[in-house]
Amino acid sequence: MKKLLLVLLSVAFAVGVLAATGLAAPASQSKTVKLSIVHVQTGCHTWSTTKMQPPALSLTLRHGDRLTVGNVDVDAHKLVQVAGPKLRFAGMMMTGHGTSLVFPKAGLYRFKTVVVEMKGMPEVKTNGPDHNLILSVRAN
Repeated sequence: MKKLLLVLLSVAFAVGVLAATGLAAPASQSKTVKLSIVHVQTGCHTWSTTKMQPPALSLTLRHGDRLTVGNVDVDAHKLVQVAGPKLRFAGMMMTGHGTSLVFPKAGLYRFKTVVVEMKGMPEVKTNGPDHNLILSVRAN
């Protein structure tokens, strides 16, 4: 009986160590990808991950993954879904706020942003026409 208890405790300890070190079989966990809308001098705003990106951005995620979109631009933006399996999310993003999307089904999702004009917003001088932000997300 003592041997059985010792074996069970040893196995439990080994499983705990493997799980803590990440050496156990990986669970099917979703990940979170962060994306921001940032202010730029030429084009007014663009997408940003860890580096500046063009106004049209394509991402590949797994279905079940989460995408958080933050707005650090001086303008308010509305994220609008234009194609793909229908998602429910809060599209309006004031400066300093964002929204979160989860992709429950595999497919190609497309979005655009619309600048929301608000009374009292500061006018910021930029060069050239404003970018139209386009986002494509392929969920596998």
